[in-house]
Amino acid sequence: MTEENYGLYGKMSLNEAEDIPLRKGIIRFPSTTEEPPNLIASRCKLCGDISFPPKLLCGKCESDDMEEHFLNNRATVYTYTVIYQGGLPGVDVPYALAIVKFSDDDELLVAGQMTGIDPEDVKIGMEVETVIDTVRLGLMGLLSGHIRSVLGYKFRPVKNS
Repeated sequence: MTEENYGLYGKMSLNEAEDIPLRKGIIRFPSTTEEPPNLIASRCKLCGDISFPPKLLCGKCESDDMEEHFLNNRATVYTYTVIYQGGLPGVDVPYALAIVKFSDDDELLVAGQMTGIDPEDVKIGMEVETVIDTVRLGLMGLLSGHIRSVLGYKFRPVKNS
């Protein structure tokens, strides 16, 4: 990975020679270094319920009239836990796994790794922002010797200015 691929909010694009997406269709990559990434959700046109990851059918009213919805880049830590046992290559332990609440929908909770903070410093209620980062290493690459990063989203504390 080259340094110019990174901006204020992490990785700017997916380089398919070097990176594997955690899951296609869940991250809107920024077009400039100052623009934040957004998680891509679905929103029901009938009842307004928002789902992440995106769904074809609404989980509340079962409508199939769904539209793409970009989640706000900022969220609040609803709860978290600290993971001490490793398991995936490229994931250093300990790390905090947070469940965050987005203002887009009061019932929407999204889980993700925290970055840019020591696990013991994470607090319920802290404001975080979505960043794009390596979430683990590709398992198949470990066998072939061509190790690729799995790119996904993480949450980092918002710096108060």
